[in-house]
Amino acid sequence: SPGWTVPALAWATTEPVTTSPATTEPATTAPAVTAPACGKQYELVAGDYWIRIADAADVSLADLLAVNGSSVDTMLVPGRSICLPMGASTPSPPPVETAPATTSPPTTAAPARSAPTTTTTTTTAAARPTPSVVAPAPTPPAPARPAAVPSLQAIDIIRQMWPDDLEERAIEIARRESNHQSNVNNFCCYGLFQIYYSVHKSWLSTIGVNSAQDLFDPQLNVQAAYILYQRAGGFGPWGG
Repeated sequence: SPGWTVPALAWATTEPVTTSPATTEPATTAPAVTAPACGKQYELVAGDYWIRIADAADVSLADLLAVNGSSVDTMLVPGRSICLPMGASTPSPPPVETAPATTSPPTTAAPARSAPTTTTTTTTAAARPTPSVVAPAPTPPAPARPAAVPSLQAIDIIRQMWPDDLEERAIEIARRESNHQSNVNNFCCYGLFQIYYSVHKSWLSTIGVNSAQDLFDPQLNVQAAYILYQRAGGFGPWGG
């Protein structure tokens, strides 16, 4: 119509949106940890514990535990078998303390008798020598065991020497082994923690234990027990 202006329609122009393709980082997976392979079987005997077997087989304690799916607290039962890693040597059994053999005193045999010499006139009997008797050497008396310290004193020594987080377990082990009696001897083992002297004497001498009798000293026995715990990496020597 006259007088009206029709505005021009403005059409918006839209630029196409370009999107970059999403980049996906490749997933990384941790390499699988493969347990050592079982090389041979080893039959357990009395006196065995994990670190002794690892040392005797010339393998690391970690590999020995891994191939058996065990920890240092896993109990080792004599007569059962465990795996040794590939390339392991066959462990020699732990030394066994045997009772000393008793010997009979030497005996002196009587000398042979000589036949009498006869003559036409007289008969003379051969003189018989008097046998000498050797008296057996006296057997030295076994060293007397010292009197046991009071149980409460033994427990106090354990608390002083073991770390706070281990002392209660250590006290329980000592109660099970010796009933907290410091002078107990069960043939192979001695004192509060029943330390196997003939198995461990190679390093016991470094702390002043030069004979089995020294393990009746509660201070030395508790010190030896804590060192043995550290060497074994746990309570394995006492069955876990």
